[in-house]
Parts: sequence; structure tokens; C-alpha cells
Amino acid sequence: MRFVLLLFVGAVTAFPQSIGFGLKGGMPFYKWLGNQVLTRFQNTLLGTHLSEFHSGYRLYSTNALRQIPFERNSNDFHFDTEIIIQLVCKKLRIKELLTRLQDDAVSEVIIATDPNLEGEATATYLIRMLTPLGLRVSKLASGLPVGGDLEYADELTLGRAFEGRTAIA
Repeated sequence: MRFVLLLFVGAVTAFPQSIGFGLKGGMPFYKWLGNQVLTRFQNTLLGTHLSEFHSGYRLYSTNALRQIPFERNSNDFHFDTEIIIQLVCKKLRIKELLTRLQDDAVSEVIIATDPNLEGEATATYLIRMLTPLGLRVSKLASGLPVGGDLEYADELTLGRAFEGRTAIA
């Protein structure tokens, strides 16, 4: 049986930052190297084998989040690392998204991001990373909300509403 994975992006995914991707993406070598050294140190300290700790892209199951007191975490960039530490302390499994998708149980990934610049950038990044896996990758349609007034809709929202329209007759 194959499943469809829906990614609500906001607390999303961990992708390996290989030297090719990080550096080709414009990351300076000294930052990439620092990331690798720090990740190795954190893996050693926590007994984990994560490819990196610092992308800010994570995917957490709601079941795992219910088991940890994440609401006690900082509202700063340490938040993701604090969640990882809490998961490790609870002895919950951490499996990176790309590894999870390569086991052939998932047939489609549906990306749900906020309809803003950050959401679009995140969706673009995920699409670039997931497309080579041969999975069907799609995004939730966006456009006009039910009960919304057309006169208040911006150009981008109207454009997306037209692009995502569906035939009714």
C-alpha cells in the first residue's frame, strides 16, 4: 500500500545539506564547513545521525509533538534544536524526510505552505528536492477564500484563483 504525504510547511523538513547543494545554493564555504562541524558535534552529543541541524526545515508528526512540551521552548532560532533534544530525550525516532520518501511507501507529496513570499520560497525548495525522487509532487491550490469579497483580492490571489480554477460544467 502506498500513501500520500501532506506536508504542512511551517515546522517542516530536514534535508541533507550536501556540499554540492549548500555551496551551489550560494552558501559560503566557511558557513557550510561550520554547519558540518557543529552538526557532527551535536550528533555526537545527542547520539543521533542527522545530516544537519540548522536548516530550519523540519517535519514533525503531530503524535510526536503531543508527547513533548515544545510550548516551553524559546521563540528564537533555537526552537528547532530544542525540539530535536526533546524528541531524543523521549526516545522518539527521528527519520529524515528524504530517507522516509525513498522507502517506496509514499506515492505523492502534497505541499501546503502559507501564501506569502516565505511560503513560496519554501515550496520551491521542497519541489526542487523532491522532484528527482520520481514522486508526484503537488501543491494545494490557492486563491479566493469562501465568503471573501472580490474587491479586496490582490493581483496575485486573483491570478492564482484563475490558474487553480476547476470546471463545473
